[in-house]
Amino acid sequence: MMMERIEKVLEKHGEILFAYLYGSRARGDYNERSDIDVGVYLSRDFKPDVFYEARLSEEIEREAKVKNVEVVVLNNKPIRFLNQVLRYGKLILSRDEKERVKFETFITKTYIDMKPYFLEYDKLRFKNDR
Repeated sequence: MMMERIEKVLEKHGEILFAYLYGSRARGDYNERSDIDVGVYLSRDFKPDVFYEARLSEEIEREAKVKNVEVVVLNNKPIRFLNQVLRYGKLILSRDEKERVKFETFITKTYIDMKPYFLEYDKLRFKNDR
């Protein structure tokens, strides 16, 4: 029900090619204070201003009648973050399947290639934190 209402709001925005619900709501381990994390991937032709995420968050809250929405534009986010969105998130909207599959394939392949470096970095970072 909530996802359908959010999808309805997102469908009004032609610049959004696809969108995911991620975070605790997608994993199912949320509580009443948890926010609703929505990741949107925008058309390359669309250049959002600095307030785009905040405006879309407010629009979803108002029109879908939900609270604590946090919209994040996924274009140009770090690979580790995007991998988590894809791994645990739920697809809400897909307006361009070809672009979505290309994006998901690129993120997955890049993450797999980079994973040994991420693990080594984490090991060194946590070792130095002690």
